[in-house]
Amino acid sequence: MGFSSTACFRNEVGKVLGKLRVDFGETVAKQSKRLGFNPAYVSLVSSGNRGFSYEFYKRIFECYGEKAQEYYEILTTELIKPDVRARFEETFGGVTLEQMMYVIFGAKN
Repeated sequence: MGFSSTACFRNEVGKVLGKLRVDFGETVAKQSKRLGFNPAYVSLVSSGNRGFSYEFYKRIFECYGEKAQEYYEILTTELIKPDVRARFEETFGGVTLEQMMYVIFGAKN
C-alpha cells in the first residue's frame, strides 16, 4: 500500500489562501497569477472542492515568503493525510514532517 498526498481537511488550506489574499490585497485571479496556477484550480482549492499538489504547496512558500511560514504547520498537515502520517510514525517512530516530505516528495526544506 503506497502513500497518498491528497489533502484530507481541505477547508484549512482555503482559509490560509484567503488570509494571504487579504494580507496582500489580492483577488483569486491575482493570487493565481502570483502562484502560477489556473484561477479555477486556485478557486477549487480555496473552496475545499479540490486537493492540492506538492508543487502548489511549494509555490505558496516561494511566493509569500515569511508570511506563508506562519501557516507552515497547517499547510504541511493538510498536504500529508493524517492516516499517512500515522503510518509513518508507526513504521519509523519519531519521524518528523520534514522527513515525511523527503520520503514522499523527495523534498528537502
